[in-house]
Amino acid sequence: MRRYLEFTSTILADNLRARIEYHGNGQYDLGDLWPGVLAAWKARLKEARDSASSWGKNIQDAEALQIESKKRVAATKSEEWMINKAVHYNAWADLQSKEFAAVVSSFQQLLQLMQCPNTDCGEFLCVSPIKGDKEVLRCSCSAVSLNLMPKKN
Repeated sequence: MRRYLEFTSTILADNLRARIEYHGNGQYDLGDLWPGVLAAWKARLKEARDSASSWGKNIQDAEALQIESKKRVAATKSEEWMINKAVHYNAWADLQSKEFAAVVSSFQQLLQLMQCPNTDCGEFLCVSPIKGDKEVLRCSCSAVSLNLMPKKN
């Protein structure tokens, strides 16, 4: 699971334009990537909400996504210690399958929130364009398309 999260975090860091401390050797672990990914995810959701508000659009969808994201991030935080203890030998950290299933479930639920709900697409949301001003957080099929550009006064 940790390897999967590290792999997925590289994709999300790129997609969300997360700020990750550069390593010349290209070696990044979950501790390097995950905090930056979560910060970028929260920032993009706030930008989407602020953009909708500035245009006088309905902000309920963006707010609902922020609220649900906050809950799911909290669920992963409460389970995060198990990942670190399970990776390294700890005589007292003998996780049962039920405990590990709860950890996996909390991360799956958070990652699903960052993906297109359309099963034909299912890709992780991505900031577009890849350089310059962030305009939209979307998937390829546009089932999810959150404007990130606030109205200019």
